[in-house]
Amino acid sequence: MIILKPWFRCEKAYNIAEKLNDLSFLDEVSGELGTANVRLENFEEGIAYYLKSLEICIEKNTRFDQSVILYNLGKAYLLNENFSKSKEMYEKSIIINKELKDDIGLMWSKRGLADLAIKQHHWSEAIELYNQTGPFFAALDDKMSEFWSYNGLTEAYIAIEDIAKAQTSLASSKRLLKFFPTSDNTIRYQQLLANLEALKGNYKTAFELTKDNIEIIKKDHFQKKKQEVERQRIQLDSELKETENRLLTEKNERQEYKIEQQNKQQKLWYLVIFIIAISLIIVTYTLYKQVQLRDSFKTMALRDHLTRCPNRRAILEYANSCFSEPVSEGKSLIIALIDLDNFKKFNDTYGHDVGDNVLIAFSKACKMSMRDDVKYGKYGRYGGEEWLIVLPNCTKPVAENIFARIKHNFSSAEIDGVPKEQNVTFSAGVQQLDKGKHKNVASMISATDNKLYTAKEHGKDKIVF
Repeated sequence: MIILKPWFRCEKAYNIAEKLNDLSFLDEVSGELGTANVRLENFEEGIAYYLKSLEICIEKNTRFDQSVILYNLGKAYLLNENFSKSKEMYEKSIIINKELKDDIGLMWSKRGLADLAIKQHHWSEAIELYNQTGPFFAALDDKMSEFWSYNGLTEAYIAIEDIAKAQTSLASSKRLLKFFPTSDNTIRYQQLLANLEALKGNYKTAFELTKDNIEIIKKDHFQKKKQEVERQRIQLDSELKETENRLLTEKNERQEYKIEQQNKQQKLWYLVIFIIAISLIIVTYTLYKQVQLRDSFKTMALRDHLTRCPNRRAILEYANSCFSEPVSEGKSLIIALIDLDNFKKFNDTYGHDVGDNVLIAFSKACKMSMRDDVKYGKYGRYGGEEWLIVLPNCTKPVAENIFARIKHNFSSAEIDGVPKEQNVTFSAGVQQLDKGKHKNVASMISATDNKLYTAKEHGKDKIVF
């Protein structure tokens, strides 16, 4: 039995925001409550929170956030086996992703449709979609998403008894498994391998794999229950202590003719204080661990797993917040879109591990270069080798100095695996806010994208303001 709900503070914040009709963060809180309920398999309640969040996003006209919530709704309906609603949500998300030219969001939604096709045994549709998402996530070096795409592809090939293609896709899953050797991933892989061996007629091998999988599932179940058992132990200790105290009280009552009334009252007060202290310690510790866990998940959701800098969602949220705030007198908002030159060719030549080193080096160069010239300025990984820099209350000369420092720090960095004679460069499109032209952040990013294209067309290694 869980003593306190893990989303206790989130529910409290939601109730306050709803009473005040404060839309500034009610959509985010609703989304978090939806996710928490879905993880606990409270699907109907989770879907209700997601729909509330979607309603607010539509009112605020935040199209990117709408696409994310629609994806989450599609997944929630899928888990709740409402396949028609799941498909409707995924398709609506795809429409918005195409409108925003958000290829990453588009592929996530297509993977959701592929998972739905697996559930409905629409094997051909699943194969077509997974064959789109797998290579895309591979190009992004998103190994986890690539892994799950190949798992789904393998399941579909096994279902249609295409042994050769099932073996090929499962080999890709095995290659990616080493990067994420968690029990869940291992269980999924071995289940598919056992099914494939059974299809090939190797029933003994399939039986041995299934038996091994059962052992892994048992161990995983034990680990997942360990924390729950610890919580139950704390509660049981509290109940035992309460029982002991109750028995002590009864004993004192039986002996009250021997004890003066004053001493009895004093002992009773000590008992009350002790119980309150123990209860406060338990409640405080539980709240502390829940806040730690929530903050940890929130940080992970807003950080790029490779460079540890803000990810696409985080930097876009920051850009939107800067756009909506009043601009200081005489200054403006500057947004830049940066793309590392010839990065795909670089990866093909030196390997993805060296490419990762280049991305990390560029992130460090940005961090070193953005000092105190612009208060609250941030950068983040926009996708692949693309980066977004947001500079609030920044003048053009200051921005030019910042990009000059980034170029210097990046070009002079020693990158493991990159030959000294190899020059690694980047191109950038920089846009200053024009209230008459730019109605939202998306329009500013579109302008920076056009300037970035101009920089690429004129020989790369250029910054176009």
